[in-house]
Amino acid sequence: MSSLVASPDTAINEKLEKYFASVEETPSLAGFYQYDTEFFLRNSYGSSIASVWAKRFAEVAKACKVQKISKYQPEWSKILQELINRKSTIPENVEIEDAQHTEAIAITTPSTPASAPSRKRSRTSTFQSSKTDSLPLTDEIKKQFEDDFKAMESAKKWALKKDKDGNDIYLEDIMYSYGMECEYEHPVHSFIFDVNDSCWEEYVSKDDRLTKEDLHNIAYAGAPSLMKLDPSIQEIFDKCIAAADAVEPSLSLQKTNEDIIAAIWKAVTAFGFFDPVTHPDHEWLQLTILDYLKMYRNHSLEEIIAAGSELDYITRCWSNLDRCFENVATVGRDRTSVSTLVRNNDNRKVSGQKPIDKQQQSIRPDFLLIRDGVEYACGECGKDDAGGIGKKEIVERGLHVPKVSKDIFNRALSRGKNSISLARKIKVVALNENSTRMEMSILDCPGGYVCRLRTTDEYEIPVSPNMITAGLFPILTLTLQAKVHI
Repeated sequence: MSSLVASPDTAINEKLEKYFASVEETPSLAGFYQYDTEFFLRNSYGSSIASVWAKRFAEVAKACKVQKISKYQPEWSKILQELINRKSTIPENVEIEDAQHTEAIAITTPSTPASAPSRKRSRTSTFQSSKTDSLPLTDEIKKQFEDDFKAMESAKKWALKKDKDGNDIYLEDIMYSYGMECEYEHPVHSFIFDVNDSCWEEYVSKDDRLTKEDLHNIAYAGAPSLMKLDPSIQEIFDKCIAAADAVEPSLSLQKTNEDIIAAIWKAVTAFGFFDPVTHPDHEWLQLTILDYLKMYRNHSLEEIIAAGSELDYITRCWSNLDRCFENVATVGRDRTSVSTLVRNNDNRKVSGQKPIDKQQQSIRPDFLLIRDGVEYACGECGKDDAGGIGKKEIVERGLHVPKVSKDIFNRALSRGKNSISLARKIKVVALNENSTRMEMSILDCPGGYVCRLRTTDEYEIPVSPNMITAGLFPILTLTLQAKVHI
């Protein structure tokens, strides 16, 4: 068959034409990949594989007068991994675009010891993992993980206890053993210990060096993750809760909700105006409660949940929380993380042997807190609510955000000359917002080289006003507690 498109890639165009002629469902690039995977892989080359294939696909579809094509994409990360395994000739900085998120984060995080002087290390791989997946680990990445571990000094590791022979059992050693068993990217490869990760509960039965008592001790080592609120702030919550509880239920739920809104409004305004200079937190709390009450009164939240975009959630629900930090830091939304940018490019230099390496991309978290040029907190926001089981949410909360938090930790520590005492004090806060749900995580370093991640319970902005004190108030409380660490 002669190609309909004037192109030197005749074989590719003919294969696409055959695909369009045979496919019964709406054609897609993912479908073509499944149609002839081997052909697809053999003809994947160039510095921007996804873009090249998308252009070819669209051109031939137009020439074949295909009425409609689907935007469903193949998993580019797996395609790249397969090409790597085949030792294909791929440019050093090959770009693989994600159909939804073009930002990427490096698959390894240099584990600069929190309790030791920093040492310069060049990254051994430029392969990237997207914000929305956990990629297979290459031998090269595992070698980097091994090198990071071997560079650690035993005397500076986190000693959990002693074995029967009196030797120290180190948390880093246990994490290394687990990490080397993994086939896919995990926070352990950045020496991040997530105390809420069920993998450690399961690992207790596989490694007798780790017990449930050890997990408890790791979780509660050092200072508590959250500080109590100032009594005068707590008083505002208490007055509003008492006012809502005092409302007599009506036969009409709408009437009950209106009475609760009115009661909380009366309680919070009874304090009068707060001076934003002397009492910024009190003023923020009062104005934020009033703004949410207005949303309930106008049924705005119901409209957002029904058909709102991610921007709707940010501007109407979550930007209220941003304003809590405005007197101590700059709030950035969808802004490049300098901490991750620095880590991704720490090996760029004038060598005299080759051109300076191309600057690697950094990610753009949905939420950043910056003060004096240093990032102190991060977070991600999403509009979809799959009850915590959506892939994007799982990866962002369980992998992407912890790694960015570790980058922020390392950069803040480097600004303090990698002081051991500073390492034990730094706490990096992350606010994870999905639909109307929010949880907060805190990353710190209570011992050794390990960064520990602890996560609060999840709370939800309620649709009904009668749940304001149980859902909304804990979110406002967490926000004020997060501010203490900035």
